[in-house]
Amino acid sequence: MNNQSNNWEKELIEKMTKLYFAEEQSGRMLPEHDLNHAIRVKNLCTWLTKKESLTLNQDALIASALLHDIGYISNDSIEHINSSIRFSKELLPEVKFKKEKIPLVLECIKNHDCVPGRVGWKNKVPIECKILRDADAIESLGYLGIIRFAMWGGRNQTPIYSKLQKTDNKKRLFPNIDLLKNIEIRSEELIIRCFTKTALRIMTERIKIMKTIVSGIKEEINFAEKEVNKNET
Repeated sequence: MNNQSNNWEKELIEKMTKLYFAEEQSGRMLPEHDLNHAIRVKNLCTWLTKKESLTLNQDALIASALLHDIGYISNDSIEHINSSIRFSKELLPEVKFKKEKIPLVLECIKNHDCVPGRVGWKNKVPIECKILRDADAIESLGYLGIIRFAMWGGRNQTPIYSKLQKTDNKKRLFPNIDLLKNIEIRSEELIIRCFTKTALRIMTERIKIMKTIVSGIKEEINFAEKEVNKNET
């Protein structure tokens, strides 16, 4: 990466730091989608590119990784994508990011969150978007994935477990179901769209971790419910 790339990236992170700090001070910070998440995704994108020996637009990949979830600052919904695009259009010119690369960044952000069953998920996307998807998916799985799902669930008052059968109709970014079912559905969807062998290996390992944790939680719930029933009879 040349000095010019280093400069825009450094300036972009500095600007993002101020935005996220203001969000934190206002009490509206979404911890599972904070700046640290964006930087980890960026690092994973760079690492996956090297591991897979891929040739792609590294600047666009890094920029899209850093900015893909910045829209959560103003929207905790599927609309965060449109907000992320608006922030990107504003911030990238300010850090003198190459104008001709901005459309690719916006395309990656627009399509990074598509999963099986959701409108547009089968559309052709650039390789940079596929790498971004893989890196973002890795962040959503394993021990870290459990924590991030739990943070989202708590904020949205999603029950940990519900006996009521609810339908995931794909019309919302997150399904109207309980947290455990959400984890089970989303983790499998992420691996279906996986692009690189490196990410597939990591995601497979992390899904096993999540299944173990979810199974343990269900066992604890069942234990409590059975004990209650015994005491009532």
